[in-house]
Amino acid sequence: MQYAANLYTGSLFKAGLKWALSVAAPEDIRILSAKYGFIKLGRVIEPYDVRMGDKGQVSDEELKLTAATEGVLIAREVRVLGGLDYFERVVSCGVTHAQRVMPSGLGLIKQIQWLTRNVGKTA
Repeated sequence: MQYAANLYTGSLFKAGLKWALSVAAPEDIRILSAKYGFIKLGRVIEPYDVRMGDKGQVSDEELKLTAATEGVLIAREVRVLGGLDYFERVVSCGVTHAQRVMPSGLGLIKQIQWLTRNVGKTA
């Protein structure tokens, strides 16, 4: 088991976390986990291999529950770093004020470059 912030090791996640930490306090950041729903950076979780759309993904009910219990539904701002599939799940659980952060259509390298260029900017 590991802290959620340490479990995800991909370069896109790391760049996204660096950007998020540059514009928000750690206690205000949530990870949208395809297995667990919305989770805090410091939550201890088991490693998993599930993406949105996979069998075993977080159910709609659990996603709505974690959106409520983790404060996402009442957050003044919700910025989503992730693909359209993740963004659509955020909106579908009632977070209608969510905003996508990065421009659409960027490949992996371009997304990382965009995040790096925009550290400290709320976009």
